[in-house]
Amino acid sequence: MKLPILERKKYVIMLHIKEYKIKQIAVELHMSTRDVNKILKQYKREEKEARERVVIEKEEKEKERLFSSKRSKALQLYKKGTNLLDVAIELDISAEEAKAFYHEYCSLQYPHQFLHIYTELNKTNSFNHFTDLFHLIREKGLNIEDGIEAIGMVNDIFLLKKEHQDLSNNNKS
Repeated sequence: MKLPILERKKYVIMLHIKEYKIKQIAVELHMSTRDVNKILKQYKREEKEARERVVIEKEEKEKERLFSSKRSKALQLYKKGTNLLDVAIELDISAEEAKAFYHEYCSLQYPHQFLHIYTELNKTNSFNHFTDLFHLIREKGLNIEDGIEAIGMVNDIFLLKKEHQDLSNNNKS
């Protein structure tokens, strides 16, 4: 009497685990050694893949645990006022990770508008220039409105210089 395929596979594996030889399994289940070998190869391949999946899952969980741990430490450091570079050094993380954690910190700590400005300035690597300008305005004893007016005046001066240059070029012609 022949067993269904799935049942035969189970018996092949069970007998293999009990350390039966391939020929013994073949005789016991009335199968060819080729079929027994085929089932055992598939079983071994599936077992190996399952072990590899377990290892990968453990590694991913560990990475997530470390990432979470580093993320919370980074958020705490940013809350204390630690800068990006020092956070990256202290936590031994990449600049990209430090920026991502800072972005998350800002999104939690500051209004959306500030986060948008930070993101835009960061894309063009102008954040340092922006903060330098802010500190210069403060250093000169100006308020923000005075700073905005001064920038408008600088723009007007630039336009006047350009107009003067164009007029000078026309007079020479």
